[in-house]
Amino acid sequence: MLLYIPLGVFLYVFLPKAPFWVLLLTPAFISHLAESLQGLLLPARYSTIDDVIHNGIGGALGVLIAAGIHRLMKSK
Repeated sequence: MLLYIPLGVFLYVFLPKAPFWVLLLTPAFISHLAESLQGLLLPARYSTIDDVIHNGIGGALGVLIAAGIHRLMKSK
């Protein structure tokens, strides 16, 4: 979960014109893709929906943190 927070910040900073809902959902999509590839390519590895959910929450937190910081800096 913590490793996806920087991804959320990165998305917010480098995709400023993207709709906010896209920024919130992209980390979950990336996590789903990573877990699916691990399940397919690494036979000893199993993926769980919990990983996707937690990583998605971490990424969404990163987006929200970046948006909050941006809003604070903009108001000053």
